[in-house]
Amino acid sequence: MIAIVLVVQAASAGLGSLQPWFFQRIVSLVVSRHGAFPVAEGLRLLECLALIYLAAALLQAVGGYAASWFSSGLLRELQVDFFDRISRLPLQKLQEESAGELFTRFSADTSQAQRFLASFLPSVIRDVLTAIVVTVILFAACPLVLTGATFLIVAVTGALTARLHFTMERFARTQRAQYGAINTLLDETIQGIDTLKTHASEERRGRRFEGLAREFRDVSVEAGKLGATLSSSLDVLSKLGGLLLIVLAYHLLAGGRLGTDAFLLFFFYAGMLQMAVSSLVYAGATFQPQLVGLQNIARFFNEPLEDEEPQEHSVPAPAESVAIELEGLTFGYAEGRPLFREADLVVPARGITLIHGPSGSGKSTLINLLLRFYAPRRGKILLGNIPIDMISRPELRRTMGVVLQDHFIFSESLRDNIQIADANASDDRIEDALRRAHLESLLERLPGGIDCRLGPRGKGLSAGERQRISIARVLLRDAAIMVLDEPWSNLDDEARGILALVLNECRANKTILIMSHEDIPSLDVDRVFVLVPEAGRFVEESRGRLGPSGSVLHPPEALRPTRFAEL
Repeated sequence: MIAIVLVVQAASAGLGSLQPWFFQRIVSLVVSRHGAFPVAEGLRLLECLALIYLAAALLQAVGGYAASWFSSGLLRELQVDFFDRISRLPLQKLQEESAGELFTRFSADTSQAQRFLASFLPSVIRDVLTAIVVTVILFAACPLVLTGATFLIVAVTGALTARLHFTMERFARTQRAQYGAINTLLDETIQGIDTLKTHASEERRGRRFEGLAREFRDVSVEAGKLGATLSSSLDVLSKLGGLLLIVLAYHLLAGGRLGTDAFLLFFFYAGMLQMAVSSLVYAGATFQPQLVGLQNIARFFNEPLEDEEPQEHSVPAPAESVAIELEGLTFGYAEGRPLFREADLVVPARGITLIHGPSGSGKSTLINLLLRFYAPRRGKILLGNIPIDMISRPELRRTMGVVLQDHFIFSESLRDNIQIADANASDDRIEDALRRAHLESLLERLPGGIDCRLGPRGKGLSAGERQRISIARVLLRDAAIMVLDEPWSNLDDEARGILALVLNECRANKTILIMSHEDIPSLDVDRVFVLVPEAGRFVEESRGRLGPSGSVLHPPEALRPTRFAEL
């Protein structure tokens, strides 16, 4: 399709370049004939001009259609590729900016790119080709001094246009950054409106928004004034240059160094060259947002993906319950203290291991490390005897059933929300997982049962129901390894007891790791560790499987010994 656009614009430039020749011929007929005007020859020239106009109009329509088709198809591909890549970017990259800002900026960038491809690029191609063809004709038909002066004016105008280009690009980037800040504030305001209303802080937030909007307006006004001034000045300069060329041509004509026909030809082609250059000047002064949008899209698609890694030595993930081992694990975020310092830990297979630790000690970070959202600075993590960095990320994550603290509910049906864990799960399996997660009352309450569409982020569901939906996903997956982060939060005593029974039933053939600051008496725990934030290591709190009364249900010797660092 792009080839059609280029051919159409080239043909349009060629047809446009023929028009002055016919104008010159008609004027020459009038000027050179002292007797009767040759009507037949004049009509033939007018007919040719009419055909050129019709062909140019047809080419313009075809070019516009082809450019729109091409840009629309490209826009669709960009949107599809964006969705594909956004799901494979590293977690840390996605946490650097709000979702609202990210998607709003990409939408604005793609719109600018579409305008660039559908409007700006075809017109620039046509004007450049026109300028080239006109220059060749001027070289062939006019004196060298006249053509040289033309080139000088074009060069000066082009240099000033380049200066305008860089100036407006700087403004475009500033505007985009401020627009991103406005969208971040708007996105966070909508997401946290309940908090703002609770604390009666909407007015304060509104003042911040007004300040950002004022800054954006000021920069936009300054950019508009500068762009209008410079582009108008360049336009005037271009027109004055065209006028000087006409004066020079007239001087050559008066001195007998330029014929009448050549003078008329130059007059028409100089006007055409002036219009082409003026159009290019205007385009250079107004396309900066489009260029910045294209640059931002290119930068986004050059971001390294999470799964762009050598897989020559990739091995399958274990299909059954295996131990999780940490050996000399060291990790800390760049902006914070180290969370793990040469930490060792063994989570035995076919059992329940509980890790205690205060908020910020690294419990949730450990889950991110297990899922390879982040990589340890030193040390390694093994499933059985397999280092997890030898298992591809998608397969590793399919091997684990994870319940996070944040229970994201999509604006889809209850079935779709549960099938995230297993896209091929039958309705019977889904309903069984919901019952095991103690969601029978939700099924009875929702009109349409599992076909009922849930509100955005689970609006209308209680915090406990949202958490149990997350647990139902894990139960549906039936993974050999289960990892749960604060699974008891927002659950009443009855639901806690039921969840403990579910986990007790699973422990016989699964590796279950629970991060929690709570002890659930009915949960059959095999190992309990404390993650000590000051040391960044795991210390065993008690050994042996604990029953409801805290008694040891079987001796620790039956389990694989734990390697942990003594403080």
